[in-house]
Amino acid sequence: MAGSFGLLYLYSVAPTFFTEALFFTKAAFLTFGGAYAVLPYIAQAGVEQYSWLTGEQMMDGLALAETTPGP
Repeated sequence: MAGSFGLLYLYSVAPTFFTEALFFTKAAFLTFGGAYAVLPYIAQAGVEQYSWLTGEQMMDGLALAETTPGP
Protein backbone atom coordinates (compact mmCIF):
# COMPACT_ATOMS: atom_id res chain seq x y z
CA MET A 1 0.00 0.00 0.00
CA ALA A 2 2.85 2.38 0.76
CA GLY A 3 4.24 1.71 -2.70
CA SER A 4 1.01 2.77 -4.38
CA PHE A 5 0.96 6.01 -2.35
CA GLY A 6 4.56 6.63 -3.32
CA LEU A 7 3.80 6.14 -7.01
CA LEU A 8 0.77 8.38 -6.74
CA TYR A 9 2.89 11.07 -5.13
CA LEU A 10 5.70 10.79 -7.68
CA TYR A 11 3.57 10.65 -10.82
CA SER A 12 0.74 12.93 -9.78
CA VAL A 13 0.34 16.13 -11.75
CA ALA A 14 -1.39 17.82 -8.83
CA PRO A 15 -0.70 17.02 -5.17
CA THR A 16 -4.47 17.09 -4.55
CA PHE A 17 -4.81 13.45 -5.60
CA PHE A 18 -2.18 12.42 -3.07
CA THR A 19 -3.88 14.49 -0.36
CA GLU A 20 -7.26 12.93 -1.17
CA ALA A 21 -5.82 9.41 -1.12
CA LEU A 22 -4.28 9.96 2.31
CA PHE A 23 -7.43 11.58 3.66
CA PHE A 24 -9.81 8.83 2.56
CA THR A 25 -7.40 6.11 3.72
CA LYS A 26 -7.22 7.78 7.13
CA ALA A 27 -11.02 8.07 7.18
CA ALA A 28 -11.35 4.36 6.45
CA PHE A 29 -8.94 3.40 9.23
CA LEU A 30 -10.11 5.84 11.91
CA THR A 31 -13.88 5.60 11.69
CA PHE A 32 -15.85 2.56 12.78
CA GLY A 33 -19.38 1.88 11.63
CA GLY A 34 -21.29 2.46 8.45
CA ALA A 35 -21.75 5.49 6.28
CA TYR A 36 -23.39 7.48 9.06
CA ALA A 37 -20.22 7.19 11.15
CA VAL A 38 -17.83 8.33 8.42
CA LEU A 39 -19.94 11.07 6.80
CA PRO A 40 -19.63 13.64 9.62
CA TYR A 41 -15.85 13.13 9.66
CA ILE A 42 -15.58 13.57 5.89
CA ALA A 43 -18.02 16.50 5.87
CA GLN A 44 -16.14 18.39 8.55
CA ALA A 45 -12.72 17.87 6.99
CA GLY A 46 -13.91 18.45 3.42
CA VAL A 47 -15.58 21.73 4.32
CA GLU A 48 -13.51 23.19 7.15
CA GLN A 49 -10.03 21.78 6.73
CA TYR A 50 -9.57 21.32 2.98
CA SER A 51 -12.27 23.66 1.60
CA TRP A 52 -13.12 21.19 -1.15
CA LEU A 53 -16.82 22.10 -0.78
CA THR A 54 -18.96 24.67 0.94
CA GLY A 55 -21.28 23.58 3.72
CA GLU A 56 -24.27 24.07 1.43
CA GLN A 57 -22.75 21.92 -1.30
CA MET A 58 -22.02 19.17 1.21
CA MET A 59 -25.60 19.20 2.48
CA ASP A 60 -26.93 19.11 -1.09
CA GLY A 61 -24.70 16.11 -1.85
CA LEU A 62 -25.80 14.27 1.28
CA ALA A 63 -29.47 14.97 0.52
CA LEU A 64 -29.04 13.72 -3.05
CA ALA A 65 -27.29 10.58 -1.82
CA GLU A 66 -30.11 9.84 0.62
CA THR A 67 -32.86 10.27 -1.98
CA THR A 68 -31.16 8.15 -4.65
CA PRO A 69 -32.45 4.56 -4.59
CA GLY A 70 -29.94 1.80 -4.31
CA PRO A 71 -28.72 -1.02 -2.12
